[in-house]
Amino acid sequence: MKLHFFGDVSSVFDGLDAIKNRLLIELCSDGEQVQVISGNGFLEISGTHGIYSIKYQKKAEFFRGLSILIDRIKKGEHDFIQTEFSRFDTCGTMVDVSRNGVLTLQTAKDFIERIALMGLNMLMLYTEDTYRIEQYPWFGYMRGAYTQDELRAIDAHCQKFGIECIPCIQTLGHLKTTLRWPYADEIRDTQSVLLVDEPKTYDFIEEMIRACRVCFTSHRIHIGLDEAFGLGEGRYKELHGSSNKYELMIRHIEKVSAIAKKYDFTPMMWSDMFFRLGKPQGDYDPEAILPSDAAQRLPKQLGLVYWDYCLESTDQTHKILQMHDVLEREVMFAGGIWTWNRMVVNMEKSFKTARCQLRACKQKGIRTVFVTIWGSGSANAYNIYATLPGLQMYAEQCYCDEVSDKHLERMFKICTGYDMHAFSKLYFDDFTDEEKETYSDGSFCVNPSFQHYHNDVLIGLLDQSLSGFDFKTRYQRIIENLCQLPNQGDMQWLFDSHRKLAEILLIKCDIGPRLTSAYRSGNRATMQAICDELESLNKKCEQFHLEYGNIWHRTYKPFGWEALDLDMAWVDERTKWAHHRVQMYLSDEINRIEELEADRFFFNGIERPLTEVASPRSFISAAYNMN
Repeated sequence: MKLHFFGDVSSVFDGLDAIKNRLLIELCSDGEQVQVISGNGFLEISGTHGIYSIKYQKKAEFFRGLSILIDRIKKGEHDFIQTEFSRFDTCGTMVDVSRNGVLTLQTAKDFIERIALMGLNMLMLYTEDTYRIEQYPWFGYMRGAYTQDELRAIDAHCQKFGIECIPCIQTLGHLKTTLRWPYADEIRDTQSVLLVDEPKTYDFIEEMIRACRVCFTSHRIHIGLDEAFGLGEGRYKELHGSSNKYELMIRHIEKVSAIAKKYDFTPMMWSDMFFRLGKPQGDYDPEAILPSDAAQRLPKQLGLVYWDYCLESTDQTHKILQMHDVLEREVMFAGGIWTWNRMVVNMEKSFKTARCQLRACKQKGIRTVFVTIWGSGSANAYNIYATLPGLQMYAEQCYCDEVSDKHLERMFKICTGYDMHAFSKLYFDDFTDEEKETYSDGSFCVNPSFQHYHNDVLIGLLDQSLSGFDFKTRYQRIIENLCQLPNQGDMQWLFDSHRKLAEILLIKCDIGPRLTSAYRSGNRATMQAICDELESLNKKCEQFHLEYGNIWHRTYKPFGWEALDLDMAWVDERTKWAHHRVQMYLSDEINRIEELEADRFFFNGIERPLTEVASPRSFISAAYNMN
């Protein structure tokens, strides 16, 4: 498609030039005439007598408008007008590049272009220690840390599309991977938390923030400060005795905020610690008692980010947003696409929470919202591209009061070129309401693919907890659905990898219990058939492991793969060993398989399915040292 842009083109030209090949457009003087008008109070895409126009306020709106315009032209529409306005000043995403997948520069640029076409205008890269600090060479050691040149390139690419790239770091907790090294002995409170009040701690934090300043053009910085469990309970207590945790927290915030201000940054932080310290019964306890002087003590420019990934209630979300009023600071909101602790994304939960939570944000007048895409150490087995529908949901929530399924599907096709129906087949941990009713107490497994994949054939710590549901039929249907889809073009590899995983799960979901039953009943014929099945399963596991490794290295830097590699190798080797043990028994080389004689208990101690299991290392072996 040939397009000639005229008018206020200069500010969007770099983005157009960068994205033209993705959109299959040619920028030329003899193409369809498209007038570009900036400064409009809302987004307007129109066509009149063969002359098209895109009017916009924010640069990011232009690229969303471009997606819509190209779709209209392809459909042969010439006379039309479509207007949209954003309900939020900032609507974007935060991508975890610390645990443990660090996006390659190429993937980061590709991802930026995709969210630009949705109309999102903010990107955070969550970096605990995955960025370089010249004065601390052990910071980010062997972690795939971004160089300053790489971060500048990411920031510059964002600027082309009107996307604010905000550094998102940690300045208190969540620093276990770097505090493990000897250089950090003098600044470590606990395993994961920095030592408050220690001057060398603030020298360290200043270098963190200085490193961000030379890489990012944004004047906003996210300084973390969430989930600082054990604050003041480690080395701090040894040095200074017991202290008021609120006082420690506020004093630390004051110091970090002052450093941020020195480098022309306006800080924001996760807000949960205020509520945890007030009544640590949950992330945001409604009964938390905040200190009366908190509002006066907090730096004036400090923003507070309320995060919640679970609530499916507009009223409850609104209530917690109101709880922040006592702190008298700007409140932002962060939801989540359910990517952590799983093999596949749980999009059903992601959609449900987004609809309710963002409705509350609109009612409360929240101006900045973003959706988080978290990893979870070696459990980070999802792929970033599987999150695209969740990102589209946030984009549509920004430009619409309410988002119907039909509208979301249409805009996903317009902005990405992909079919939402096809992507829905990837989310095979999403249970229908009818499936959930299988469980009498209303609970259900939210990451069964993750649990089935890692559950050991011989030990079977999850056998009981995963019983009571026909996963066999479910996985068979999933495979059939994926096989029936038309080719998905440049995203076909994503669908192929999910299908191969489903083929493994089809076998693994019940092979352990079947083997145990056959052994205990003395059915050697069935055991022989299962033995052959185990040999085939092992080949599938090893092939999937290899192919997934190749996918990983196309998407992420190699550092971090080793953790996932080890967990997948465990599955390979334990499956191979199960085959070997059964063979030995059937050939009378051994007279019993003791693992299959052991009682099977419910993993959580009660007769109900597991709703979540955080790490495969918590259930692959009862003997594994989880510390």
